[in-house]
Amino acid sequence: MKPIALLDASVVMQRALRMSFSKETERVITHFSPRVLDFTFIECANALRNNVSYAGLPKSEAVALSAIIQSNFKSFVANNYLIKALELAVQFNHPVYDALYIACAGEENIPFVTADKKLVKAFSQLEGFSCLTLQDLPERFV
Repeated sequence: MKPIALLDASVVMQRALRMSFSKETERVITHFSPRVLDFTFIECANALRNNVSYAGLPKSEAVALSAIIQSNFKSFVANNYLIKALELAVQFNHPVYDALYIACAGEENIPFVTADKKLVKAFSQLEGFSCLTLQDLPERFV
């Protein structure tokens, strides 16, 4: 059985839209059993809407991609990590929705994977913080 890893919306969208780190995303998904937070589906739907509005993605493709995303990922309930996330968000002066990923990964003791360098930088001083970024995947994923 593959180990579980928590992916954020930046990673899921890399795969869905075949963006610059889509190959790295596939390697992560091959190595891990990927999970997301339940609100990641909402973040992805909003990113898809932006791609329809500003990048010319056909509406029908955005709807189809949203359905595929929802069917391909199991999720954690974000509310279960809300108190810890709020504490982290206040401590690091960073949005709660990003802190939810950090809180979930920490409480579940699973790797967190992101393409969001600002998120990584914001929480880099957190004791025990560990994160895999698509930009800096370890050699074992190559």
